[in-house]
Amino acid sequence: AQLTELMIAAPQVMAIRLSRMALAGNNPSPRDRAEMHRMGSEKVTAFSQSWLAMWMNWWMMPLRLMPAFAGAMSGSKRSRSALQAATRRASTAMLSAGLAPVHRTAVGNAKRLSRRR
Repeated sequence: AQLTELMIAAPQVMAIRLSRMALAGNNPSPRDRAEMHRMGSEKVTAFSQSWLAMWMNWWMMPLRLMPAFAGAMSGSKRSRSALQAATRRASTAMLSAGLAPVHRTAVGNAKRLSRRR
């Protein structure tokens, strides 16, 4: 769901911002300059938050996988499939945590920019 919302919001934000840049031309208003500055700073912030969230999830992954790994050491096929499922869940959680700041920023911008006309 996050990815779908991001796929809708990102092009919408890009279209609004690019049209504002095109309309402003060589003489952007203070509001346009503030939006252009915000555009750059929010990308750095979202990227940093995203990497931090993914790194923290990666760091905690061994603790989350330890029970399933201990079960897989018994050698049963069921335990190995439980380890695979736990690994998939942990990886999905890590990617979702990394996507959340970007999603939050893009969807928030889409709402903010689309109401401001």
